[in-house]
This record gives sequence, structure tokens and C-alpha cells, in this order.
Amino acid sequence: MNIHLPSTVKVTPEFSGEYDRNKEDIHRKFISAIESAMEGELIRYSRRVKLLKLAERLGIERFEANLIIAQTQRRVAREMSNAPRTTKSVSSNQSISELRKEKETLKEKFFVAAAIFIIAAITDLVLIRYLFNS
Repeated sequence: MNIHLPSTVKVTPEFSGEYDRNKEDIHRKFISAIESAMEGELIRYSRRVKLLKLAERLGIERFEANLIIAQTQRRVAREMSNAPRTTKSVSSNQSISELRKEKETLKEKFFVAAAIFIIAAITDLVLIRYLFNS
């Protein structure tokens, strides 16, 4: 049984099973790896390098691999923008800008709490001095 493979698919010894010979199956595996490597809408550079190495092992040319990565990122970003937020917990699908806003809000709350504590301490000192020095 001869299977015609497009020039972009090179079957390496480690991926030579019948299942892996199908270009769609190879792309599905690669897309799954991309989705696993994503943090929200982003892929860290180190993970992207690993994905490109995986693509090479799967027989996907670098240019095509970069296109698949870009398409997957765009699809995930579109899905994230359409998905309603139902929880406040930090998930891997939360964007970096949302995490930064949340961090800034926590900083502001901390500084307000610290200011209130300092004012309360100064007020206590003034009251103690007033009550015990009279």
C-alpha cells in the first residue's frame, strides 16, 4: 500500500506508523502541542523553540509550522475574547494585561492598608501621650 505524501511531510523513523502518515493527524498532534504550550494567548520563546523542533521531527517545514502556530494563537485569542468570564480565579487562559491589572489593584490595596495602619499607630501614640502626660 503506497501513500502519497506531500513534499512538506517527511516521515521519520520515530513517527512511521500508519496513523502518523496522515498529514491531518500530524497537524492535529502539532496543534495539540501548541495549545498545551500556550499561556493564555501567548507562547514563551523557549516553548516556541521546542514546538519548532517537534514540527521538524514530525516532518513539518519551519515556515508551515510558524503558520500553524500563528493560526492556533489567533483562534485561541478569538475564543478567549468571546468566552464569558465566570470565575475570578487565575487561569492559564487569562491574558497578561488582566494579570497586570489585578497585580496593580492588589498593590493599591496593600498601600491603602499600610497607610491606614500607620495613621492608626500615630493616632494611638498621640492619644497615649495626651492621656498619660496630662
